[in-house]
Amino acid sequence: MRHKTFALALAGCLTILLGFSSSSPAASDNAKIANLKFSGPVTEADQKYLGLKSPGNFSLQDIQAPYVLIEITRTT
Repeated sequence: MRHKTFALALAGCLTILLGFSSSSPAASDNAKIANLKFSGPVTEADQKYLGLKSPGNFSLQDIQAPYVLIEITRTT
């Protein structure tokens, strides 16, 4: 009985998860986000890795890469 309850609960959770995840449309190929501004010291190695033309502050559009992954963490 315990295994059956667990299996039903798991099936219900998966149904809900799949139902919600498929309701959001995928971003189009030309979708853009705001032009984020970044500040702070960037080492020469980081500057080269990001493809930045000059040291110092830079924006998201200054990064020369086909894909950019940005991790946003909450500090408060």
